[in-house]
Amino acid sequence: MERTEKKQIKFGAVVVVVFEIVFAIFVVLTVRNSMKDDIEVANVRIENFSAIPELSVVDGDNSGAVFDLDETKKSVIGGVLYDEILLNNVGSINNSDARIREGSAYNVYLSDLDVYVLNFIVDIDSLQQSYRVVYRWTNRYPNDNIPQNVPALAFCVNEDELLYEDFECRDGYNGYGEDVVVYNLLQNKAFNNFTISLYGDVYNGEPLTITINTDSDENSVKNAAVGEVSSYLSSIGFDLNDFDYTVGARFVY
Repeated sequence: MERTEKKQIKFGAVVVVVFEIVFAIFVVLTVRNSMKDDIEVANVRIENFSAIPELSVVDGDNSGAVFDLDETKKSVIGGVLYDEILLNNVGSINNSDARIREGSAYNVYLSDLDVYVLNFIVDIDSLQQSYRVVYRWTNRYPNDNIPQNVPALAFCVNEDELLYEDFECRDGYNGYGEDVVVYNLLQNKAFNNFTISLYGDVYNGEPLTITINTDSDENSVKNAAVGEVSSYLSSIGFDLNDFDYTVGARFVY
């Protein structure tokens, strides 16, 4: 009788041990799946990076132009886009259908600044929302032409760029994300026959004002300068008319 009781005790102990092992495996798998979900949720997946056009070169010197949108850059883009989405949505977010809007992407190498600019609009059908993403990088460090700590930005699109209904979009730039990007790219840009002056505290929500300073007050000179600035901004996906700008002679005799 005593031997039978010992067998029962041993059998019970084995059952307990097996249960603990199974439970431990379950906990590990649950934690892994939870971590996996967190990683996926914290990084928006953009499905059609193939919509990005081939690299174009501004100023004609393509000696340093090597376009490489690797997985690290894609992850950075997905991360800033996710942070922007969190500002405008509460609860569970489905980001699997984020897509680059056809025809919205600009992929540019600015040879005089040695800066790459990737600029596009992302549409998210499940959220009925759109955002603009700008990624700037360089293969030369240090490079004062771009802020190294914030290579990618995601912000609200302009009203005329809305695909869905207006959702009163918020971003970290008080609605002046474009101003921040253009300020960074123009502050060290040198033009041949005129200079640029930039005004406005863009990082604290003040709009950018661009002053084009020419050597002459002749309309033909001023028009040529405006056209050159407009063409430069257009090459990276921005419209000069979206900004406050003035043009005039630096010295009028």
